[in-house]
Amino acid sequence: MNLDDIEILFSEYIIANEKIIRNSRDNLKLICERHSINHDKSENKYEIAYLLEEKIKDILDAIQGELEIEKLRELKSHLLLKQYGLNLDFNHYIQYLECIATYRTSTEFPCITNGIWWRKLLLIIMDYLNVSNRNFILEYPGMNMKERNEGEAIKYWVDRGYRIRIKNGKVKIEDEDYARMGRCIDRCIEKIGGKHLIEVLLKLNPLDKENLRYNLYRQKNNLELKISSGIPFGYLLNLSVKHYHRKLDKEVKIEKINDLIEMVRHYIALLQLQTYSNMRDFFITNENILEHIYNNVLYDSIFLYKQYNPIFISRMVKGILPSYYKAINYKKVFGNLKFDDILTLINYILNHPSQQQSFRSFTIDGLHEVFSKIQTEDIRKFLDLFSHQDTPNKDFVYPNNNLSDYDKFPLLKINHEYVLIDRTLNAFSFFDCFCDILRKEYGNRFDDDLGVSLEEFIKELLEKSNIEFSSGYYKENEECDIVIETNKFIFFLEIKKKPLTKKSLTGDGVKLFSDISKSILVSQSQLGKHELNLIKDKKIDLYSKRGKIKKGTIPIKSIEYKNKTIERISVNLNEFGILSDKMMIQKILGFLTGAELKALDNSRDDELDEIRIKAKHLLKQFDEHKLLENDIDLRKKYFNSSFMSLQMLMYRLQNVSNNDEFENDYLAGKYTTSGTGDCYTEYFLIKNLKP
Repeated sequence: MNLDDIEILFSEYIIANEKIIRNSRDNLKLICERHSINHDKSENKYEIAYLLEEKIKDILDAIQGELEIEKLRELKSHLLLKQYGLNLDFNHYIQYLECIATYRTSTEFPCITNGIWWRKLLLIIMDYLNVSNRNFILEYPGMNMKERNEGEAIKYWVDRGYRIRIKNGKVKIEDEDYARMGRCIDRCIEKIGGKHLIEVLLKLNPLDKENLRYNLYRQKNNLELKISSGIPFGYLLNLSVKHYHRKLDKEVKIEKINDLIEMVRHYIALLQLQTYSNMRDFFITNENILEHIYNNVLYDSIFLYKQYNPIFISRMVKGILPSYYKAINYKKVFGNLKFDDILTLINYILNHPSQQQSFRSFTIDGLHEVFSKIQTEDIRKFLDLFSHQDTPNKDFVYPNNNLSDYDKFPLLKINHEYVLIDRTLNAFSFFDCFCDILRKEYGNRFDDDLGVSLEEFIKELLEKSNIEFSSGYYKENEECDIVIETNKFIFFLEIKKKPLTKKSLTGDGVKLFSDISKSILVSQSQLGKHELNLIKDKKIDLYSKRGKIKKGTIPIKSIEYKNKTIERISVNLNEFGILSDKMMIQKILGFLTGAELKALDNSRDDELDEIRIKAKHLLKQFDEHKLLENDIDLRKKYFNSSFMSLQMLMYRLQNVSNNDEFENDYLAGKYTTSGTGDCYTEYFLIKNLKP
C-alpha cells in the first residue's frame, strides 16, 4: 500500500477519534470509561496517565502484522514534507507516530486497513497525550533536516509560480515547470560567465595540496547541527564550462552569484538525493536499496567533482599505454610525435610547477619555446587531439540527463589558447582521451588487452613498493590476478576496467545495475571462487600457464590457507564513487546474493539477465560458505569484500613499503566509517590520525 493511501486511512481514524473525544478532553471520568479504567480508584490525573501509558505498551507488545516500522517512518517523513513544503499542519499526527515509535517492541504492525486495531491504539494515545501533556517531538536544531530543506525548496519554487505536488513522499514537478527551472538557471550562468562561476566554486572547497584533491564530500548532520541543502558542484561545473567563453562586460556582484547558488540548491533539493543524516543510511532494506543506490550514484554525478591525481596520470600513461601506440599506425594519427613526446607534453601541462592549479593556459608557440625539438605542427596536432573543438556541453541543461561531454577532452580551445580548467578535475580526461584515440586505431581487442596491461601496471606498482605477491593459474582454467600474503591475511586482488557509463551516472537504473554486474559482481564472484577453493582444499597451487597440469609439474607458488583471514579486493581502473564505500558494497552484495530483479520497463528486462546469472553464482557460493563455516550470515561474509579504484590503490601504495605495512594500511579504516561515502576523505583522515 502506498503512502498516500496509508495517510488517508491514518487520517480517517484520527478524525473519527477526535469526534469521540471532542467534548471530553478534560473529563477524566469519561476517559477512564473509554479505556475500562476504574475511575473510583484512579482519580489522580497522573495515575490515569500512567495507566493509559501501560495500555499503550500492552497493545504494542509482541504485535505482528504486515506493516513494517519502516513504512511508519516513511509516513512520518511524508507528512513532515507536506508540513514544511505546503504549510499543512500535521504536528499532532507526528506526535502519535513518535509515541508509537517510543513504545513499540516489534518491527511489524497490523495492516493499516485493520481499522479496529488502529483506532483503538490511536484513541488511547490521543487520550494519553491530553491527560499527560507529554511531548514526543524532539526539538533540536538538526531534527528532520531532509524534510525541512526539501520543504524549503518546494516553497521557494511554489512562491515563484511553479506547480509542485507531494505524492507518496516524493516531490512531483510538472515536466514543463522542471524544464523552465533548468533553463532559468542556464540563462543566469550565461549572464554571470562560466569562468567567473568556476573561480567561485573552486574557492568554496579548499584543495588538499598534499593529495591534490578538493575536500568535497557528503555533509552529514547530528541533532545539534543544522545544515543547508548541498551545493551541486558537479552540475554547476558542467553548466559553467558550457558558458566558459562568455566575456563579461562588467564585474558581476557576488550577491548575484549567491542568489544563483541558492536557486540551484533549491532546484536540486527537489530531486531528494541527500540523506543529511547517517541514521537514514542505516534503515536500508531490500525494498528501498535500489532507490538508495540509484540516488547515491546520481548524487555523485550532480554534487561532486570527478577528481584524479594529475601526477598519477603521467605514471599511468607511461606504464599502461606504450604498447598500443607502437601497435598502431601512429604517424597517421600523431604525425611525427613519438610516445615520449606525448607523455612529456601531458606531464608538462598537468604537472609543471610554474603553472597554477587552475586555469592553466598554453599556446602552440609557448610550448614550442619549451620543447624546441618538437615541431610546431606536431604540437598543434597534439593540442587539437586533446581539446574540445566546439563548445563543451552545448546541449546540457538538466542535472539528470546524459548530455555532458565535458570530460571527453581535457582542454578547451579558446581562440589561439588551450585552457586546462583544473589539473585535478581534468587529469583523467587525458588518459581517457588517449585511450579513445588508440582504441579507434587498435580495434575491438583494445579493451580486453587494456585489462592485461592494467594488471601488469599494478604488479609494477607493487614491486616498487617492495610488496611480494603471487599470480597464476590453478585447476586448468582459474586465474588469480594477484595474491598478497602476510602472517595473518591473504589478500586476493581481482583487476577490472569496466567504468560506470554516462547513463548509469545520470540515474538509468537498468544500465546502472548492468554496469555493477560487469564490474563489482563479476570480480567478487571470481574472488569468492578463489576463497572457496582455498578453504576447501587448504591450499591453491599456482602455475605459470593456463591448461591441464602435467604430472610432475612444479607450481610457481603454493598459497596455503592456515586459517588466515581472506580479504577480497576488487580493483578497477575507473572511479565508482559511492560504490567504493565499504558499507555500500556490503549492502549491494548482500542484496544481490540470489536477488530476483525485474525492470519496470518490460522491454528492457533482458538487460538484467547477466546480473541475474551473477547473483545466482553469489548465492551458490554463499550456500557453500555456510556449509564450510557453520551458517555464517551475509553481513559477516561480505565484511571482507571491498572495491577500490586504481587511484585509491596508488594513494595507498605511496604509504607502504612491505607486505605487513600493506596489511596495516588496508586494515586501518576497515572497522570505521564517517558516513561521508567518500573513501578518499576517510583514508586521508585515518592516515593523518596514525602515529
